[in-house]
Amino acid sequence: MFRKILLPTYGKELEDHILKYVAHVFPFSKFYVVSVVETRTEGVHLTRILKKKLEEHAIEAIDHAIEVLKKEGIDVEEKEILYGDPSKEIVSYAKENGLNLIAFRCSPRELPSFRMGRTVENVLKKTKIPVLLIREEVKDKKIEKILLPTDGTHGSQNAENVAIDLALSFNARITAVYVSKTDADFNEKVLKNIEWKCRQRKIEIEVVHKKGEPAEEILNEIKDHDIIVIGAGRKGFFSNIVIGHVSRTVAAMSTIPLILVRGRYNL
Repeated sequence: MFRKILLPTYGKELEDHILKYVAHVFPFSKFYVVSVVETRTEGVHLTRILKKKLEEHAIEAIDHAIEVLKKEGIDVEEKEILYGDPSKEIVSYAKENGLNLIAFRCSPRELPSFRMGRTVENVLKKTKIPVLLIREEVKDKKIEKILLPTDGTHGSQNAENVAIDLALSFNARITAVYVSKTDADFNEKVLKNIEWKCRQRKIEIEVVHKKGEPAEEILNEIKDHDIIVIGAGRKGFFSNIVIGHVSRTVAAMSTIPLILVRGRYNL
């Protein structure tokens, strides 16, 4: 499914939990490890000495990631230091190399502000490649039960396709949850549609309708699931891409791995 995975790394041990997770869950994928030397930082002049230090740090980060992956039985397909704006370079590299998934850590330190980190957010706004976020160490590295929040929008339909593909790859079950604030807001066709799509592919599915605040109800459903797949983006004013409030909150608070889907994903 995710045949080629990009692993941006920033420092020793910071991404160990996500490196171990992808190595265990996607052992037959090809892995690409990059670190970005940011050449334009506001208020900071990039001197030759500073650039050298940043390059040394990037090399250490990449070498550490390769070592962690090697211990998990994974050989890295390619490693590279990129130069420029981190999000722009990561997105460009992923597109140029035909990568299927970008994996990031989502630090607990960022939780109080409900931010995923500047680079992660900017990547999500610029790429149509699914993005995997993991906030903390995952003990049971498996995909047997997938939580799929859906509301029938185009973003949700793309997430549905990713969840279905994931379920087919891992012989996993899907829980599709639709949250409406009132009964009047509920569209029964949404759950019937995803149920039909799964039944056609012989995927075991449970459909759930909840009333309340979407992010809160989705987070309440996390227990006993291994991963969340959720639509990420929508168009705001002037056609710019913004990260939806529900997706942002769920990503910041989730205690299990989460895949954010913005671009079209065909089965």
